[in-house]
Amino acid sequence: MPLVLLTLPVITYAQAAYETGTAVRIPSSAVVIKTVKVKGCPEVFPAGSVVKSEMTKISGDVTHTVTSEVKLIEEKAFPVDKTIKLELTGMEGKASLSADEKDKSTLVINYWLNPKITIPAGKHIKIVDRTLRCDKKYDETTQLLTLKRDTAFRFERFYDYLDSNECAKATRKLEEAKKASAKADRSSYMARQNRENKANVTEAATEAAQNITEANEQAKEACESITTQSWFAHSSKIIIVFKDSLVDKKIFVTPSKTIDYYLVRTVDEDAIYSLKLDNREFVSLYKTSWEFGPVTIPFKKRYGYEKPGENGAAAIKVKDDFAADLNVGVFGGYRFGRRRVRYEAPVMKELANLGLTVGPFVNLSTATLDAASTTAGDTPYGKDEKATIGVLSPGIGAMLDIYNFRVGAFWGKDFGFGGEAKNWNFNNKWWVGLGVGYGITPGFWKK
Repeated sequence: MPLVLLTLPVITYAQAAYETGTAVRIPSSAVVIKTVKVKGCPEVFPAGSVVKSEMTKISGDVTHTVTSEVKLIEEKAFPVDKTIKLELTGMEGKASLSADEKDKSTLVINYWLNPKITIPAGKHIKIVDRTLRCDKKYDETTQLLTLKRDTAFRFERFYDYLDSNECAKATRKLEEAKKASAKADRSSYMARQNRENKANVTEAATEAAQNITEANEQAKEACESITTQSWFAHSSKIIIVFKDSLVDKKIFVTPSKTIDYYLVRTVDEDAIYSLKLDNREFVSLYKTSWEFGPVTIPFKKRYGYEKPGENGAAAIKVKDDFAADLNVGVFGGYRFGRRRVRYEAPVMKELANLGLTVGPFVNLSTATLDAASTTAGDTPYGKDEKATIGVLSPGIGAMLDIYNFRVGAFWGKDFGFGGEAKNWNFNNKWWVGLGVGYGITPGFWKK
């Protein structure tokens, strides 16, 4: 019987679950390959090469193509389009992934759009545009502006340090270490002057000097400027926002060299970003999405309770009820987990994902009313009386995926339809439910 109850909902409600807003989080430690096409790069053809050229002419609706061939007497350079690959770290952000159609060992990253950041009117800014050259270096053009109105940009905002709070803490710790070292040095000097036992103070001075070295290294790491990062060095456009502004000063001022923050176009629209995997290499990325679809909950436990008796009558006890009935509903929720991919030459293999979906649901079922299920009702049924009512059950649930196994826990409340619902023992009562599944046919939600 339990097997039938598990398989029947699968057969009856085997519909797909829908997923939207899917995103994986690319970690900052990932080595992301940025592929850029640069035009007009000189490439040398050796002597003896046959160079074929085509020229197209259009006359109305007719296209003429003229082809010519030249054999080089000596080596010669011709301008060609060159594909340049740059390895970047720190490219953290939300994205979608897809396998490259040509190179199956490559995962193409489609980053989400940068947020919209508004710079207020009056701010002094410096716009830096970069153009990649054939030698992987950049030509830069700069422009100084004072904004006349609030202006929005789809860029990422960054302050000078990778983590300003950590930098401030590390800096304070370094200053404290310097003060402690200076104090220890004075104590050591006084001990030598007075010919006292100076072993302890000398040891303290040495330890204080070591603390300075450690604090200095920590401060250097915490206060590392974003300008030293590879993603910053290879961004196509940067906006430097200075602290001075017309709004603050009320008069025109020359932009100071004090930087308030940077706006960086972290993702170049004309570039392709990807992750390259070696054979059998594995990646596991944090993933989020919204999911919704049909749900059936084959097992429910309704909690018993005690109803006080009227006019001195004994209390009515309602026992726990375990139900295994047919029901159907809709579940929707926020899903978070892991997306796991491995390259097994010559294909990119999607592994079973790990995840948890949490959200509300609404469920429809029926309940049979008889003498046993109406003992606490307004009008309990007699021995031979029976009726069936519809039941609406809203609630909240959580579904956990572990490889191909899926288990769900649900907490809901039953609301019966019709005038007879007031006689049902479990009308307006809470219950808990359970569902399990395996592989492509989970018992309560087919993927």
